[in-house]
Amino acid sequence: MRQPSGCPSKPVAAAFGDLETVRRYAAALRDLSVQEQEQRLDLLREFSVWVERTPDEMVDELFDTVSRKYRKRGFYTQRIREFSMAIPGTWAEQNFRGNVIRSFFIANGYRIVPEKPPWM
Repeated sequence: MRQPSGCPSKPVAAAFGDLETVRRYAAALRDLSVQEQEQRLDLLREFSVWVERTPDEMVDELFDTVSRKYRKRGFYTQRIREFSMAIPGTWAEQNFRGNVIRSFFIANGYRIVPEKPPWM
């Protein structure tokens, strides 16, 4: 399993907040503290590096607007699971990481099915 390789370089990181999908997600986080907002945006940035795609690319390839069908929901479900489990912690801590990424997709109009607890 690959480990997250960190944040993109400074020029890419600066452009990260300018992406339409990131702006949409940031708007959905406005009720949270600045620290919580930054934590979630940092997790999104890490995930973006993990899957080697920008947030805009992730949303674009998830759903085909012409056929009105999900294309890569299974791909992202699996990558979210791997990303969540890559950092040691309790199931709740790992699930939080995954839920942050799922909430990004929800803020952009698409749903990734939540992870079920291992005991279910």
